[in-house]
Amino acid sequence: MINSFDEHIAKYCSPTLGGLKPSNLFSCNKEQYLNWSLKIKQFNLYSSSNKLCITPVCKCKHRILLLVYNKKLLLEYISAPNVYEFLHNIGYPLNGNIDSIIRHFKKRINQSQCFPHEIGIILGYPLEDVLGFIKHGGKNYKLSGPWKVYGDVEKASKLFEEYKICKERFCNLISKGFTITQLLNVG
Repeated sequence: MINSFDEHIAKYCSPTLGGLKPSNLFSCNKEQYLNWSLKIKQFNLYSSSNKLCITPVCKCKHRILLLVYNKKLLLEYISAPNVYEFLHNIGYPLNGNIDSIIRHFKKRINQSQCFPHEIGIILGYPLEDVLGFIKHGGKNYKLSGPWKVYGDVEKASKLFEEYKICKERFCNLISKGFTITQLLNVG
């Protein structure tokens, strides 16, 4: 069991904190973090210079699903022509405002019985892998790791390894007593 909010963020969101991907999702027990709302406000305040944000995506009685995202990286990824077209075709407001995209994403999650497929786009997965997942119903993938790979296995393998190293680095520093806000304000 993870003991602190910072440990939770380090374990599940290091690739975003380290600038390797635009966002990560993680779930936490509201009872374990009774002050989760305050923790989010503190994170957003201290990390604003890094353009990182945490926002609740959905809540149930005992758990909360949080999205940690890098505004700049996410907007850059979504602005790629093929990704833009995919999101546009499923009704996303693409006006260059990341906040309206996040609001629409939250709405889609809360209206769906399961996660909408564009969650892969929001998490920065390659479009070919998101489309492959949709086409094959999550089967017949070439590689599985943080996501199911249907396209470039070599590139994905390298990213998976970079994510692992980043996670180890952040978790190691947190275990030595650093806080996430301290780590984000270094450099």
